[in-house]
Amino acid sequence: MAVDLVAQPGTRANVPADVTARLLRQLLGEPTVAVPTLVFVAGHVAGVVLLGITLWRGGILPGWAGLVVSISQPLHLVFATMAPSPLLDGCAWLLTAAGLAFATARPAPLTPA
Repeated sequence: MAVDLVAQPGTRANVPADVTARLLRQLLGEPTVAVPTLVFVAGHVAGVVLLGITLWRGGILPGWAGLVVSISQPLHLVFATMAPSPLLDGCAWLLTAAGLAFATARPAPLTPA
């Protein structure tokens, strides 16, 4: 969120893009921002992987669809940070959306009482 609180006002105040970018790099290097961001990203990626596995193991999704959900956010992490590619990052998010849409469209399995 800290990035949004700098980037958007910087743009609205007509701060030159290179100055805003330097400020953002400095901000993201601060431990009070970097550590919580790292924890959030790790939890987000791990959570979606576990969600995909849980949806598959719980019978909500077939194995292939659970795999689609599970790999989507690790792919997002790669294509958003390590090997930046907006197109492939968008595809990774599309995998998340498609897998979760498929999960919501399927009737819930019956569980014994």
